[in-house]
Amino acid sequence: MAGGGAAAVETGVPQFMMSMLIRAGLPSRRAAMAAIEDAEPVFVTPAEMRAWLESDEITAPTYDLAASYASFQTTISSSDTSAPLAGNKTADFAG
Repeated sequence: MAGGGAAAVETGVPQFMMSMLIRAGLPSRRAAMAAIEDAEPVFVTPAEMRAWLESDEITAPTYDLAASYASFQTTISSSDTSAPLAGNKTADFAG
């Protein structure tokens, strides 16, 4: 994926899929890393990410991250599927 390395560096995470979650609005790097490491999904487009987020294979990574992750998942599920997933492009640098 062209630009995937730059996106990962920009968001401070080791994998492009993690950076996609952060760029789509997940406010925690820890939650993005835990979600990808636990579920081991494969997606490279926003549509594939959305399909994975709406699937039954994803759950909140850990108890302390559950609230922010559930809010993010609800936002993604209820957003316009034709619109790009812009979200916030900042990461939770405390976590």
